[in-house]
Amino acid sequence: MGDFPWQKDPDRERRTWRRSGMPWQRDAEDDALGEPEPPVAPAPESQDPEPHEAAPQPDPPREPAQEVPEAPQTPPAYPPEAASPEHAVPAPAAPPQREKKSRKKRAARPMKPASPAPRGAPAAKATPTNKSSTGAKVGSGVVLVLVGGSVITGIVNSLGDDDAPTYERTAEEEGDLRQQLTDTVSGYFDAIMEADAARALTYVDPSDLEDADGSLLTDDVLAAAQDRAPIDEITVASVDFDPDYRFHATADVTYLLRGEDTTTAVDLWNHASSDDGWSVRLDSRSMMFPSTMFEGLRPTVYGEPVEVDAQVLAFPGEYEVAFPDSPHLSLVTMPGIGAGTSSEDGSDVAVVTFPLGDDAYIDLGVSASAQAAFTEAVMASIDACVSSANGDSECARAGGSAAHDGAVDGTVARHLDEEFSDLDFEPRPVMGDQDRLREITTVGAEYEATCDGGVECSGMEFFGYPNVDFGTGSARVTWESID
Repeated sequence: MGDFPWQKDPDRERRTWRRSGMPWQRDAEDDALGEPEPPVAPAPESQDPEPHEAAPQPDPPREPAQEVPEAPQTPPAYPPEAASPEHAVPAPAAPPQREKKSRKKRAARPMKPASPAPRGAPAAKATPTNKSSTGAKVGSGVVLVLVGGSVITGIVNSLGDDDAPTYERTAEEEGDLRQQLTDTVSGYFDAIMEADAARALTYVDPSDLEDADGSLLTDDVLAAAQDRAPIDEITVASVDFDPDYRFHATADVTYLLRGEDTTTAVDLWNHASSDDGWSVRLDSRSMMFPSTMFEGLRPTVYGEPVEVDAQVLAFPGEYEVAFPDSPHLSLVTMPGIGAGTSSEDGSDVAVVTFPLGDDAYIDLGVSASAQAAFTEAVMASIDACVSSANGDSECARAGGSAAHDGAVDGTVARHLDEEFSDLDFEPRPVMGDQDRLREITTVGAEYEATCDGGVECSGMEFFGYPNVDFGTGSARVTWESID
């Protein structure tokens, strides 16, 4: 069969093939064969050049493979441009000309660095820490990104900035600060026990007094509170620092209030954002009388009028709340708010133990004397209705009396149904008419009578809701019709 032509003279055949190849392939062959060629523009750099496909070889070849020089690798037919993706050049439909203009690399456009996160500035009453929630330190670094053959620089966050500020206190510093705060709380309560309101306020954060009603922060009110329920034997049990906020601490204080063990938590803040200037925060659960319930009622605390819809501040202790113009009214009893009598004249008052508990709130209620008067008046009205032998009853709901069934006057005998005989009234003020108290309850009476035509009849009368008006100077009962 003989040798193949390229096996006889590989170099000659390679030169022949080179002249028939593509222009950029000829340049690569010239370099491999050592023949001088006119200078051409250098081929663009490529990250991953594709090797030239070798010519098919017979199997097996007659001559050793080492006699055939290794064909050099050639650039791909259409190498990638060193440009950004939006300027990518599509592959040409026809082979390019031999003389190519060299392309200039586009200058890498640096990525705009992100603005560093601002450090938290102290707020009006609080200054955040400089620590991240995970406890990692945050720094910055430069990253190089290769996009479409171009290098882009940018600034990114990184970890490990050892120069970041820390707010840790040493054990000695924490001990000194704990003693300082203990002295602050003790001085505050000492002033309260001595009924010295001005000195007590020197321990209070001044911002607490802004936009608040301080009419109770006086020597007279404080002295009245101490006379009613003296505070004794103050002990600062502990001072705990906020682990997430270095300018906040809490002191647990125990003392005797009217001889009873009492515990309260006192908030301490550092408004100046430094190791000095710690102050007591007055309890935010102030005594507030909303106008929706207390408008026109003129509530007083130890005889001192207080405004409605105002944040009424107070020192720890017991306070008497009364409504001189509406003595039948008081506050709803709940933990921290009870019924009592005035230390001045023995009249009904509500006794508020301050600071209030988490579940306590100011709500309009009925005084103890008014509740007793309500029950007495309503029961008297019920007795009158039950003892009446007439068919009509002022207690019965509209259309529900024995007369509606044809009972003849003088023949009706009534008695309370056993289910409704044990009455326990809890009246409430009527919104919009605070002189009137109402009980939402159901009262029923059974009856037997002679009806029209001489027929014996029986039935049940259901009463309406009892209302008692205290604005007339005497308790007057009416029954609210229920349709």
